[in-house]
Amino acid sequence: MEEEFEVQTDNIITSADMRDVSRSFFKKAHELVFSQISLTPIQHDIFALFLSKYHKDNWTEFLEKGEISKIPVYKFNTNVLCEWFGLTVNHLATVLVGPCADLSGKKIGCRTHDEFDFIPLFSRVRYRKGQLIISPNHQLVRAYMGASQGHSLVSHQEFRRLKLSSSKRLYTILCRFKNNRMTLHTQPLQDLYGLFGLVDERGKVKKKTYMQTGHFISRIIIPAINEISVVEKNITFHTNETTGSLGFSYEKSGRTIVGIKFLFTWKQEVDKGPALNYQTAIQTYKQLMAIKFCLPPQDELDNAMNFIGKMVLDKELDFNVDVTGFMARYTAATEATLDMLEPT
Repeated sequence: MEEEFEVQTDNIITSADMRDVSRSFFKKAHELVFSQISLTPIQHDIFALFLSKYHKDNWTEFLEKGEISKIPVYKFNTNVLCEWFGLTVNHLATVLVGPCADLSGKKIGCRTHDEFDFIPLFSRVRYRKGQLIISPNHQLVRAYMGASQGHSLVSHQEFRRLKLSSSKRLYTILCRFKNNRMTLHTQPLQDLYGLFGLVDERGKVKKKTYMQTGHFISRIIIPAINEISVVEKNITFHTNETTGSLGFSYEKSGRTIVGIKFLFTWKQEVDKGPALNYQTAIQTYKQLMAIKFCLPPQDELDNAMNFIGKMVLDKELDFNVDVTGFMARYTAATEATLDMLEPT
C-alpha cells in the first residue's frame, strides 16, 4: 500500500541541510507577488522554503520533454526543517501537519490582463519520516519563473521573523521595489483585499467587517507596517503629513477611500557608478542588445527598464527599440546577477 503513494519522479531535488538552501534570500516572481492567495504565517514560510530551493534549471528536462516523470519534487530533510521553522524534531509533525494538509488544497489566483485564473499551488505536500516533500503544480511553472516581469528579492531571515500573515505579504510586495527609482503605485482597496488573502474565489470579502475601511486599515495595514518597521532595518516608512498615518496615505473619490499608497523607501547603497538617467539607460540598452552579450550592473538594468517606454517613443534615436528582445535579455541578465549573489 505504501508504494502506491510514493512520489513518481526521477527528478528529486533534495536539501540535506541548510547549506543546500543557504542563500540569504528567495525570489518570488512578480506574478506571484501580486496574486491572490490566503495563507497562514507558517504556510507562507513553507512556500518560502520551496522558493528558496526553486531554480528554473530544475525544470529544464520537463520543459524540453514534457514527461510527467521529469517534474521536479523538492525534498527537505529534518535538519533543514528544524532550523527553518525553529522547531525541535519532536514537534515537526505536530506543527506542520495542519498547515500542510490545508496547503495541498490552496489555489492561487493569477491575473493576466482582464482575466483571473485559480490554479492549485501544489499537486502534493507530504511529510514522512522527518522529511517534507513538496510536489509543485507544473501548470504554474511559468509563473514560478516569472520570465516576463521580474522578481521580488526577499530576505528569508527577516521574512521568517515576521509573525503576521499580513506582514509577510506586505513585506514581499515592498521587496519588489527595493530600487527607489521603481514606484509602487496606489493600490485600489479591492485589489488589496485580494493581495492580503481576504477574498474567496468569487472575489467576495470573507469577513464583512473588512469592508469597513477603518477596520481593514487598523487590523491589517497598520499592524503589518509596524511589524515590518521593527524587523527590517533597511526600510523606512514615512509619515503622511496630512493624516499623521505612518507608512501610507489614502486616495479618495469624493469622501470615500478607494485606495492606499504605501509611503516607504529602502536604504540604498552608495552609487559609485555613472549617474542613472535617460542617457545611461540608452547606453545600457545598447550594451545589452549588442551581439556579444554583456552584463551591466543590476541598477543600470533597472534604470534601462524604467526608461524603455520613453525609448520606444523617442523618434530621435538612431536605432529601433526591440522591446521583446530587451525584455528577454533583461530577464536573463537579472537571473545571472541573482545567481552570482548566491553563495556557492
